[in-house]
Amino acid sequence: TQVLAGSNVNDFRTNLVSGVGIEAARASGVSHIFTWCQEGLDDNTKANACLDFGRNLTERANTLFSRYMGIAMQKLIYKAEDNIEMYQLMEKEEEKLTKFSRSKQTYKASSLMAHDEKSIRNWFHNLDSIGEVESLKVIIKDAILLSQQKGIAACING
Repeated sequence: TQVLAGSNVNDFRTNLVSGVGIEAARASGVSHIFTWCQEGLDDNTKANACLDFGRNLTERANTLFSRYMGIAMQKLIYKAEDNIEMYQLMEKEEEKLTKFSRSKQTYKASSLMAHDEKSIRNWFHNLDSIGEVESLKVIIKDAILLSQQKGIAACING
């Protein structure tokens, strides 16, 4: 809800596009750190710092983008260290995250949010407090409940 706060525009769709744009701009601050890590693969201190950073992003990030960046950071270090086991573990984490983010239920819940102001506001509110993945799970659950009500066209159970 912070991204929608303070808007002088009372149009839901305009505020939605603005809010998504603001959130996307916030996510772009990791690239210089990723480059620094790529250039420091031979330095154990840098590699360990990058690995810790990647773990923290993966475990604590509020957005899918940041989680993907954390996984990519860890994969970069594990590949440089020839740590096949941990690299493969990160591949599995990435696949699990991708499977969820590209699931039919996630797609349908996202479509519902684009058409229902209450849903998108709830998603933004939850994004601030519990993160994107958990927020999507809440929206999916809410959408399933809505779809079970007679007369709701945005069915998510498929």
